[in-house]
Amino acid sequence: MGKEVMGKKENEMAQEKERPAGSQSLFRGLMLIEILSNYPNGCPLAHLSELGGLNKSTVHRLLQGLQSCGYVTTAPAAGSYRLTTKFIAVGQKALSSLNIIHIAAPHLEALNIATGETINFSSREDDHAILIYKLEPTTGMLRTRAYIGQHMPLYCSAMGKIYMAFGHPDYVKSYWESHQHEIQPLTRNTITELPAMFDETGAHS
Repeated sequence: MGKEVMGKKENEMAQEKERPAGSQSLFRGLMLIEILSNYPNGCPLAHLSELGGLNKSTVHRLLQGLQSCGYVTTAPAAGSYRLTTKFIAVGQKALSSLNIIHIAAPHLEALNIATGETINFSSREDDHAILIYKLEPTTGMLRTRAYIGQHMPLYCSAMGKIYMAFGHPDYVKSYWESHQHEIQPLTRNTITELPAMFDETGAHS
């Protein structure tokens, strides 16, 4: 037990050295929010503590603060917490500030009607494609599991490959070098080798 607590303390100290002074609680709170986003039905405090590398008392204090602001609430399971729908309102406000959606929407709707297929529209943020607009198919029953706000790695998504194909000529190589540890086969068709990605995107080595 003592070694476990000591390990958490060392982990906390190492992380805090890399952060701007005075932002410790903010970073920790945001980390808990991101963890909770993966547990829609709630996550036990003890598990949050383990995943976040923080002491239970610290996690509880941060959760109380988030709860008082309306962003976190208790889940049905005892000792568990989940995010509230307040994030939907915040997310919608963020999306409404993207003028590109208002410009592209009529064209995307026309494409949706013409093809009858699902239409996904994304924005690139750093090395991810973020789904910001979606239209369901007008014919048939096939639906995709993609959702507004979903972050998709560039190497394993169609939209991501578009950004790679039409980005800076050296981008594919630099992306591969900086994300090599993350690239893994998610399906039997996932491209995990740089030469194959060059061929896929039309980029040059």
